[in-house]
Amino acid sequence: MRRLVLLAPLLCAALCEKKPPPKPPPPPPDPKAELTAKIAELYGSLEAQEPERLNEVLTADALVYGLGPKDTFTNRDSLVETMRTELIPYGLRGDQFKKASSSPHVQLAPGELSGWFYDFARFEQTRGDKASKFWKVRVTGHAIFDAPPALEGGLKSPGDGKERPPPKNMWRIDALHVSFGYPDAELYAPDAAKKLKSPETAGPDKPAGTEELVGLTKRMLEDIAVKVERTSDSSEAVLIGTDPSDVYEGGAKFKELARPKLPELKKAVFTLKIEDGPRARMAQDGKSGWVSGVVVLRLGKPPKQQVLPPFRALWIFALEKELWNLASEHQSLGIPPELRKPSGGDESQDGGS
Repeated sequence: MRRLVLLAPLLCAALCEKKPPPKPPPPPPDPKAELTAKIAELYGSLEAQEPERLNEVLTADALVYGLGPKDTFTNRDSLVETMRTELIPYGLRGDQFKKASSSPHVQLAPGELSGWFYDFARFEQTRGDKASKFWKVRVTGHAIFDAPPALEGGLKSPGDGKERPPPKNMWRIDALHVSFGYPDAELYAPDAAKKLKSPETAGPDKPAGTEELVGLTKRMLEDIAVKVERTSDSSEAVLIGTDPSDVYEGGAKFKELARPKLPELKKAVFTLKIEDGPRARMAQDGKSGWVSGVVVLRLGKPPKQQVLPPFRALWIFALEKELWNLASEHQSLGIPPELRKPSGGDESQDGGS
């Protein structure tokens, strides 16, 4: 009997199922990787020709500048509907778009609740046996971590106090600028105003809290020295002009090139003024924000003053050591389809980046 008592624990150990050790919690999502994935989703909506995918990419009131002069949107639903209509002829012809190259530069504000990005993506357009066309687009944007109210104070749901994983990728883009470059030689030509139409207006919208960003934007337009001084030193800062080659990557590099030219630029007679807008948003974390508007460049003085076609601009600002600095500037003209020129199939032939 004693022997059976001694064997009982051994039998129980052999026959009873052992509970597997608890699985370790999944690693927290990488915010920069998530925002990069959201950019890929943005491109995927074009590749799949499914604009409704943008509902998971953009905020409902996102400001979007597209390729053409009419492509100004302040409402996601309007953008989705317009894109769906414009894609119909491409689908009927059997056109397909495929991302040929992309290397997004993504930056996050301290706390990782807002961020911004730029990219020089290339898309291949194919149709049956016809030769491919390659299109290089300049892309900049601002994004926010769009957490639902239940998660604003953390990942604990109210009521039971239990921690729950966040929903899948809650980053949303609230400002987006997509463009082609347009050569200065054609922009400054006498007939440019006949070829290039004024961009569709978005109107002003300056919520409380954006006054400092709007004021800084206007000072930068009035005084090039302010723009140079208040450009971020970050290697990820970018300034994109209307010309394909007018691209500066790295704030410190831009300052190094621009500062020696300031005396000459100060003597030049020109004005830059926002004629439509500005629109502005401050991220909820108060650490980044953006301003947009349509700008007109006037060269010289009346009566010989030259007024160039208006261009769209998106400025993105980051709070650095309690000072607002320019992290991204993107200027572009709305180019109608008949003036668009594909880039070379070899990426090395493209300007910029």
